[in-house]
Parts: sequence; C-alpha cells; structure tokens
Amino acid sequence: MKLVVGLLIALGIYSNAQSQTSDSVIFAQSMQFMREGDYENSALLLQRLHSANTANFDYIKQFAFVSYLRKDYAKGLELGKSLLANPKADVNCFQIVANIHSALGDNKQVEKTLKKGLEKFPSSGLLLSELGEYYALDGKPTQAVQLWEKGIAAEPRVASNYFFAAQYYAQFNEPVKAMVYAETFINIEKLTERTTTARNILLNAYKKVLVPVTDKTTGYTAEAGLYNAIGTQIQKNAYTTMQGITAATLHTLRTEFLQQWVEGNLASKYGSVPVFSFWQELQKANLFEAYNQWVLGSSNAASYAAWVDKNKAVNDQFFKFYRNHIFKTSVK
Repeated sequence: MKLVVGLLIALGIYSNAQSQTSDSVIFAQSMQFMREGDYENSALLLQRLHSANTANFDYIKQFAFVSYLRKDYAKGLELGKSLLANPKADVNCFQIVANIHSALGDNKQVEKTLKKGLEKFPSSGLLLSELGEYYALDGKPTQAVQLWEKGIAAEPRVASNYFFAAQYYAQFNEPVKAMVYAETFINIEKLTERTTTARNILLNAYKKVLVPVTDKTTGYTAEAGLYNAIGTQIQKNAYTTMQGITAATLHTLRTEFLQQWVEGNLASKYGSVPVFSFWQELQKANLFEAYNQWVLGSSNAASYAAWVDKNKAVNDQFFKFYRNHIFKTSVK
C-alpha cells in the first residue's frame, strides 16, 4: 500500500511538473504572438492559461494588455479590476488600465487611474509623464509641465517627460529649455519616430535664439539662470551662422560654444548639462561633426545625404558608436 501511495505521489509530482512546464511554454508562445502582432492567437493562449489559473498575476496582466491591443476593451476592464486590486500591481498595470479608459474616451477614469497609480508609486516617471500628457490634452499645460519636470527629477532616464516638456517649452517661448530637453530626449530614446520630431524642435529652437522675433508676444523670452547663460553664449557665437543656420554652421557654433563653456568653467557657476558632457565624449571620439550633421540635418535631406556620401566611413563609425552608447542623464 505504501508503494502504491508513493507511486501516486511521484506521479502527481511528475504530472504537476509537466503542467508547469507546459504552462510556461504556452505563456512564452503567447508573448511571441504578441510581439509579432498576432493578438488573436496571443489572447487565445492567455485565455486558456487564465481559465486554468485565475489567480496568476502574469496571466491577468498580459491578458489585459493583449485585450487592449486587440481593442477588446470590455475584457480588458474586467481583467483590469482584478489587476489593480492585486498587491503585485506595478506601474505598467496602471498604464494598461488608463490606456483602456482613454481608448473608451472616459477621461475622468484615465485621470483617476493614473492618480491612483501615483499614490502607490509617487516617483514613477512613466505615470507622471502620462498624467502630464492627459492634462496637456485637457487644456491644462501648466499642470502638465509641472508633472513632466517632476518626472525628470524623479526618474531622469524616462524619455517621455523630456519629449513632452520640450514640446511645451517650444510652444510657450522658452527655446533654450526646448533645445536642451529635446536633445536629451533624442539621446535617451534614439532613432524612433519621436526622435524626428525632437530633432525638428531642436533645430527650430536654435533658429529662435539666433534670430529672435522682436514682437513681445512671439519673441524669445530670456530665461533665468542656467538657460539664460546658455542662450546668451549661443547668441555671442551667432556670427558663425552668417551664411545661414545649417547643420554645418551649427556644428561650428556648437564647437565654439563647448570650448567656451568648458574653458570658462561655466558648469560650476550655472550647473552641469549632460548633453554638453556627451558632446565632449563625441569630440574625443572624433564623431562630433557626424553627430551634429545627423541631429541637425533633418531640415535639408539633400545636404545631409551629400555630407554622408563624402564622409561614409566616419558616418558609419558614428552610428556604430551611437547605437551602443548609453547616454548619462547625470554628470558627476
């Protein structure tokens, strides 16, 4: 009898191990389907897993997410309730549920969900970014930028806060802040669709500082402290762009600006700027011109293509370096 009981226990353990292995394989396949954009098959597998184990947090979370992706918002909200009630609920859970409410046009619930998330994760750069975006769309730009600034201070590697803040400062006539935030964003997120938008913000900000409009309602407003110092120094080098504001002339301007900033030890007086430290890295690697051509050449594709054609080796070297480089958001 003891042998039989022992055998049954052993078989039970083996069966349970097989089941666990099988579940992990199915879950991995569901994630693969999701990555491939096959949301229906992903949902099918997650439904099976969830039905067999309704308490599994990972199944609930991914099933809610794929429900959002395939626009099955009713199912997503159903899962979202248990998701947020779970002690394991993380930042992404609140994002998923907020996005479902947003897709349904339920703005009050978007705000409520994000605020609830921030009660649990008050220093979440992601949630601060999304709540700021919500306020911006709701016509509350001042509240929005305060959240983005808070997000940058709390989690400086979350790129979205820089992106939205750069857009805000460009719109509300603070071009120096716009250029610093846009370029910081570019170097954190890198080579995405939003990078193109940020490169345009950067170039237009230089134009606004170098060719200020005299109309007080639209002209450049000199900013205090660090940003005023940067803007003033840029304007002192405006002569470098006498032949026009192009990637080539801005490379000259930025090269002279950096030399003056470093030799004048202006960082100790006004504060360190991670972007300027990155410029120094690029200079040491002899890649600063290639970087400037890329980051500032978006307005003239033909000119940039001509430069790349003449400088293919260094351009290839730059992108090899750039793709692997991790931008430092703080300067020690």
